[in-house]
Amino acid sequence: MLLKDQHLLVRVFEQAPIGMALLSLGDSFRVNSSLCDMLGYTEHELLNLGVDSVTHPDDIDTDRELWNKLVQGEIDNYKIEKRYIHKSGDIKWGLLHITVERYQQGISEHDIYIAQVVDITDSKIKEETIREAEKLSMVGELAAGIAHEIRNPLTSLRGFVQMYKNEDIHGKNQLRNDVMLGEIDRINEIVSELLVLSKPENKTYRLGNIIEKLNHVVTLFEGQANLYNIRIKIEFNSDLPLIYCHGSLQQAFINILKNAIEAMPHGGEVLIKIIKIDTGIQISFTDQGYGISQNQLEKIFQPFFTTKETGTGLGLMVSKRIIQNHNGKMRIESKIGNGTTVEIVLPTPLK
Repeated sequence: MLLKDQHLLVRVFEQAPIGMALLSLGDSFRVNSSLCDMLGYTEHELLNLGVDSVTHPDDIDTDRELWNKLVQGEIDNYKIEKRYIHKSGDIKWGLLHITVERYQQGISEHDIYIAQVVDITDSKIKEETIREAEKLSMVGELAAGIAHEIRNPLTSLRGFVQMYKNEDIHGKNQLRNDVMLGEIDRINEIVSELLVLSKPENKTYRLGNIIEKLNHVVTLFEGQANLYNIRIKIEFNSDLPLIYCHGSLQQAFINILKNAIEAMPHGGEVLIKIIKIDTGIQISFTDQGYGISQNQLEKIFQPFFTTKETGTGLGLMVSKRIIQNHNGKMRIESKIGNGTTVEIVLPTPLK
């Protein structure tokens, strides 16, 4: 009967729909197929890698602290949400629950530690989507309440400053007037981006050629690109389908290309690549700039967060909102010193 029970436990472990691992202080370690599938590794690869190698660096200390308490007998189990690194490099969220079966009273190398990992990546993505929607709603409500009230007096202020500048024939107050005009224009830029967020999405979407739209945007930046010795290159498939889009899509491209150019003050190349994929078309903007740190990447779509001295912190947030309104997706990859890639996926019409 005992042997049958052991076989039954082995089958339950191997066929469990959630990730499981068995380990002991005597270097015994075993994982089931569900955990292998979740992380993209074979059992042999996981056993050679170890826990820390597949754990997100920011979660290692917390996990290790609780593990040490478990091993030292201070606790008998613990449960945490932690991030794992898939073999592909993607982040997977897991709800980890570890319990210990003591071999005898006290601590023994024969104690068995049972780890259960539930894949909660989808729910985490949904939570993040809801949080982003709430942020957009918050900013939209703020914009609706104040943007129009700011713009009217702003127009009057700019008119008077421009008048003072025109009256200053000898340029005695040129610096002062230029600074005021520049600051007023910066406020106006913020208000304009807030208005984009506050406008209801009852726009008409029509079939459009994505190459034509991108060529138009590139033309707008030719002067600035030449000034900074930057080459803008477009590569695309010849059989790209038309997509349903609105004029606001060009604003998203403008924001992204503007960021790419400003990231290369000493020159370089921006490669815009458009390819056809199963679900639609993929557009990537890759620059050779100074890059963005991982910490900054995690905040890049937050309202008013910017890495630039004169940025509004709304450009990328507005761009992502526009892409989402086109039922598309947008993501950013970057490393310090290796440039940045902004990837956009837009769906094609159903046939």
